[in-house]
Amino acid sequence: MKLYMSHTSPFARKVRMTTRLTGLADQVEEICTTFESAELRERNPLGKIPALEASDITLFDSALICE
Repeated sequence: MKLYMSHTSPFARKVRMTTRLTGLADQVEEICTTFESAELRERNPLGKIPALEASDITLFDSALICE
């Protein structure tokens, strides 16, 4: 899984903490990006951070990702 995030985003911080607390941190590749990133826009047209790419789906709401 890939987590598109920013170090300054409190929502990304929430998701990163959740991955560590649930023991999933070793399965998630953290990619530091910006809202204008072409790679992020390709997977998430809204450009929202954080965005979690898992197999064929991209989730882009921190509460949804944490669930």
